[in-house]
Amino acid sequence: MTIDPNEAAAARFDPVLRTLMTFGLVVEDPNEDGGPRQWVLTPAAQRRLVALSSPAPPPDKLIYFGHRCGSCGEHAPTRFTAGTFLCGACRESAAALAQR
Repeated sequence: MTIDPNEAAAARFDPVLRTLMTFGLVVEDPNEDGGPRQWVLTPAAQRRLVALSSPAPPPDKLIYFGHRCGSCGEHAPTRFTAGTFLCGACRESAAALAQR
């Protein structure tokens, strides 16, 4: 038995697809000509997908939780700055040194 790699990859999303159906975020598109069943996102789900697909902010604007600061080693909210995760205090120190 040969398994189509595309089908296997799609099967990984079964929980997501079931959730979309459960919460009514996809609906069956009525097909009058008797063709195969088609599913479409609801207008609300389409709007949300558009909102989520907008460009992400640049890495230095994102705040990361669960990273240690690359300078002091503290567990604190960090931002990715100059190739490393830095906490607020270390970012300020680095910025002050850069201005000198």
